[in-house]
Amino acid sequence: YDYVLRDLFLWAILMNRTDIAKVLLCFMKYRICPALIATKILKEYYKEADYGHLQDGYLENAKYFEQYAINCLDKADDYSTELACEIILQQNELYGYVTCLQVASDAKDKLFIAEPCCSQAMDNIWYNKVHPDQKLKRRRLALFSGIISFGLLAPLFVKYRESKEVRS
Repeated sequence: YDYVLRDLFLWAILMNRTDIAKVLLCFMKYRICPALIATKILKEYYKEADYGHLQDGYLENAKYFEQYAINCLDKADDYSTELACEIILQQNELYGYVTCLQVASDAKDKLFIAEPCCSQAMDNIWYNKVHPDQKLKRRRLALFSGIISFGLLAPLFVKYRESKEVRS
C-alpha cells in the first residue's frame, strides 16, 4: 500500500498534477520526505521550463511543498524535539534509505534546513556523542590542552553523553 501511494505521488509530481499529489500526500505514512522530494523535482522543472507562467507554477508548488514539510516538522517539534530530530535523520526505506536532511540539502531547501530541529540534528551529528556543555567558552582551555598534548589529556577533560538503550 505504501509503495502504491509513493508511486502515485511521484507520478502526480512528474506529470505536474500537484493537486492530486497534495491529496495523496495526506494519505501517506511519512510526509516530510516526499514533500521535500517534490520540492527537488519541481525546482528542477523550474530550471528547465521555457515559459514564465509555467515557471511561476513550478516555483509556487515547490514553495508549497517545502512549507508543508516545515509545518509537519513544527508539529513534531511541538510534541518532542528529540523525536523531531530523529524524524529528520531517519532513513526512509520507500525512497532508497535517504534521510530528510539529505533530501533537503540536495534540494537546497534553505527554509527547511534553517529550522531549529535541523540545526540541532546537525549539531548532534557534528558533535556526535560529546556532551553539549563542551561548546561553551570555558571549555576552550581544556580543548587547547588536549590539542597541545596530542589528545593524551583529552579523556580527562571531555565528557561524553550516556547512551540510552532503545527498547525494541
